[in-house]
Amino acid sequence: MKAALAASRSALSDAKAQWAGTIFLLGESLGAGMAAKAVAGEESAVAGVLLVTPWDSLESVASEKLRLFPVQWMLHDPFDTVDALKHYAGQVVVVGCEKDTLIPVSHAERLTRLHPHAQFLLLPGAGHDDSFGLMTADRWQQTLVWLQRCPSLRIQTSKQEAHAAGQVREPRLNTTPRVTNDDVIERDASAA
Repeated sequence: MKAALAASRSALSDAKAQWAGTIFLLGESLGAGMAAKAVAGEESAVAGVLLVTPWDSLESVASEKLRLFPVQWMLHDPFDTVDALKHYAGQVVVVGCEKDTLIPVSHAERLTRLHPHAQFLLLPGAGHDDSFGLMTADRWQQTLVWLQRCPSLRIQTSKQEAHAAGQVREPRLNTTPRVTNDDVIERDASAA
């Protein structure tokens, strides 16, 4: 885990050094925990965080799975995602899978409840490894809408500086109309 965290922090450092534009982090499962830990201490460098099938803390998931073991004494670090993001004021999007048996969706829901800028997207019927296959264009669009709600001043300044230096190309965005969370939920309900 220490190596994965070091690699995540190194990747964020490299991105900051090589990219003057807006930086978003995405992590899935264990990678969600690493992305959250990488944000800690670098809050102003990250415009948004997308966490797919995350835990609230590894300790809470392990305690659920291994009820007879003193997990809190066995882990060198609780890998607490809630704690790692406590100073992060940017947008957080949490994607949970309804039928996730590895990291039950209740952990993603708790993380969402405890972060003031978090939005939750539930993938009905999805298991732990089904998330990316079930992310429809509408769901990706919703995720992007949520991530772009709260850009920090530092990100805007960096983007303006990068434009002035001619280092940023504007991304081509899908011209699909934006959808609301209600649209995504209604479509999910009608598909069932």
